Amino acid sequence: MAEHVVDGDVQPVGMAQPLVRQGSHGRSRVFLDAEEMKQKVKEALAKPSYNVFDFYHRTGFFQWLAKSSIFESLTLGVIGLNALWLAYDTNSNNADSLLTARLEFQIAEIFFCTYYTMEWYIRFMAFERKCNTMRDGWFVFDSILVFLMVGETVVMTLLMLIMGPGGPISMDLGNASILRLFRLLRLSRMARMLRSMPELMILIKGMAAATTSVFFIMCLQLILLYVFAIAFTQLAAGTQMGAYYFPNVLHSMYTLLLYGTFLDNLADFCDGVAAESSLCLALVFVFVLLSACTVLNMLIGILCEVVSAVTAVEKEEMTVLFVTNKLQRVLKKLDKNNDGHLCKDEFMKILEEPEAARALEEVGVDPVSVVDFADFIFGQDDEEGSENLSFSKFMEILLTLRQDNKATIRDMISLRSHVKGQLDKLVNQLCREVPQMSPRSLKAHHTGGEGSLLLRDDAQFVFGGDAVDHYSGDLRILEDLLTLKKQYSDRVHFVIGNRDVNKLRLPFELSERFISTWPLQEHPGVYWLEEEDRPKNCIPEAGNHAAEHLKWILARTMGAPRAFERRREELQRGGAEVDDAAVVQSFVQEARPGGLLFEYLTLAELAVKVGDSLFVHGGLPRSGLEWRPGWLPPSGESLPLDAWLQGLADFKSRQLAQILEPGPGPLPEDSWSMRGGYDHPQPGAALMQYMMRDLPDGSRQPSIIYNGFLGDDYQPLELDASSRQWLREGGVRRVVAGHLPHGDSPLILVYEDITVITADISYASEVVWEAEDETSRDQAVCEVLLGEEGRVHGALATGCPFEARLDDPLLGTLRGEHAEWRVKGRADGRLILSKNDKWDFTCRLE
Repeated sequence: MAEHVVDGDVQPVGMAQPLVRQGSHGRSRVFLDAEEMKQKVKEALAKPSYNVFDFYHRTGFFQWLAKSSIFESLTLGVIGLNALWLAYDTNSNNADSLLTARLEFQIAEIFFCTYYTMEWYIRFMAFERKCNTMRDGWFVFDSILVFLMVGETVVMTLLMLIMGPGGPISMDLGNASILRLFRLLRLSRMARMLRSMPELMILIKGMAAATTSVFFIMCLQLILLYVFAIAFTQLAAGTQMGAYYFPNVLHSMYTLLLYGTFLDNLADFCDGVAAESSLCLALVFVFVLLSACTVLNMLIGILCEVVSAVTAVEKEEMTVLFVTNKLQRVLKKLDKNNDGHLCKDEFMKILEEPEAARALEEVGVDPVSVVDFADFIFGQDDEEGSENLSFSKFMEILLTLRQDNKATIRDMISLRSHVKGQLDKLVNQLCREVPQMSPRSLKAHHTGGEGSLLLRDDAQFVFGGDAVDHYSGDLRILEDLLTLKKQYSDRVHFVIGNRDVNKLRLPFELSERFISTWPLQEHPGVYWLEEEDRPKNCIPEAGNHAAEHLKWILARTMGAPRAFERRREELQRGGAEVDDAAVVQSFVQEARPGGLLFEYLTLAELAVKVGDSLFVHGGLPRSGLEWRPGWLPPSGESLPLDAWLQGLADFKSRQLAQILEPGPGPLPEDSWSMRGGYDHPQPGAALMQYMMRDLPDGSRQPSIIYNGFLGDDYQPLELDASSRQWLREGGVRRVVAGHLPHGDSPLILVYEDITVITADISYASEVVWEAEDETSRDQAVCEVLLGEEGRVHGALATGCPFEARLDDPLLGTLRGEHAEWRVKGRADGRLILSKNDKWDFTCRLE
């Protein structure tokens, strides 16, 4: 068992904890980028690609025939034959209709019509759901062509046969040769042949991709033609050359396009212009340079660039598909559990297949290097390195390992994320396996920033209470603690501190009803305050409102004069300005049911026992070990430790239940603070009183929240024999407490077989170090690690690391001529010695 405590009265900034924080329209372009297009191809291939076969039946004759490569090749052959036959038909067939054509033309037409209809029927019957036929573009396209061909070859021929050669159909359609025009649509079937010729597809896709570029080049060319046409029309007016070549703007544009752009018989054109106007000739040369030499060459360059980019994309797609299909065939053979996923062992066996290794080489991946990357491929998202990857995810990672890939910003970000993840895992592992590492000796690690907290598997975490009001991050601390408790409910423990309970007063004392009832001059304050600290002397007369009352409460009754502005700083991190009313509302809301602090109190206890260690915020009562509030008479009984703990828990639960379901009680005649909570109708008043040190009559409150193991002079108190026996019988050999500060390092006291650790260092900035430089409270932190080898470690106010092992025989002993120096631990190989006059601590190293 390993336990951990961080006392709540220390600064949370920089505190080592047994936790790990994990961290948290543009316009279309004219020119295409090959690398970007390749990336889109890779992303597209990661998704399931469209295949009409997915709509077919899984079994049956028609689906088998439709999927057959022989049937596909036969169909392409018939399409090619039909294209050649159309040329022969056009040259040799002069008949107006099929009825009057020679026999070979009739046979050919019937053959092609029959084959295309049969092919359409086979594909139609192959579809499992016939409505999916409308989702396949090629089938819809072929359906239209078949419909037209059947209409021309069969329907129209039958109508002409029925109505006779002199009928209206023969007279209207025969002479117009409309049917011959329909035959030209059959040539569109050749588009299907292009799919089997990748080179032709590349050219066609290049032309399609260049459409935008060509459009803008043509716009530029049109502007040039228009501008120069106006110029030539005006300059050549009144000449024979102007009347012939440039009579008007439209004809001038035609002349410039023909002679100046297409360069048709340019020499004769220039001679004709030069004979009448040298200025027009010079303008012709300028136009030819701009139009034919510049714009058209730009068009050629853009077309080359686009076709090059499309070629690269098509090559990328064909290569990736080739490798994907080949690796997928190998994977099906080696996939032992048939889950369609790849594990590291299966991957290593794939590389042993010569076919797969050659496929990787063809795609530009070195198979030998891939072996070294196996841990990266299968371990980048899994701490144990045993991740199973889907085939699409595996191919995506594999394509990033190609040797000709260029590094991008995305790759750099991925690298940073991967390195950070590896470092976080390394820190976690070190925190689990090397808990004694220096200088932070962590059971786990707190990285700071936003994120979640993690607890080491074999650790218990005890939070000592009262971390708030010392840092402009109180709400975040509470959220982190509550999240941690929900995640590790049986291994995370909260101890209630006096500041925690004290805030339950705020919803009542900051209410408008309360403030209006008690004017400043009549407000009694709290009974332990001197006259000058009462509200009438601290709150300005014009400031009798909630914000000034809250500032007074925080400064005079909670020892946190900067807490109001620190809360404002935390609320302002959202970017908006925060006024006083918002700060007040924040404090009030967190103390009400449903608020963060109230939820913390609901989950926390007044005392916690973990293993053989007892955790309390302050200390054990000085007036006997039975549990009882100070206003109840003693029963004379000493409760067993477990019953004592249960009594404390029941008392806390009853008080919080009153706040959750308050009665309709009347407005009290005096303030809660005047009577210290005794017999007060405010819900939860008894719990608030229990966190105070004294009773109104001046006697000591038997409170484990406010009491401590130090006397009024801040010197250690003796732990009497009966108390030690009571702890022993309860299975306790260590007591960890806080509340009463003792310099910048914890005080460890040994009472025979009972060890007491007081770990409050909240006033470290008041420590004076002999022969040391400037001190800083922000540098002082500590944590208590309890296990087989208990120890306390942290940093002193000077920033120097310190350590105290509970088995060190010198701990707690007195040294010096007058035995005024107490040993508190070791730093830099020397003993830490401390003496104090109440709150004034002086330390030195020896």
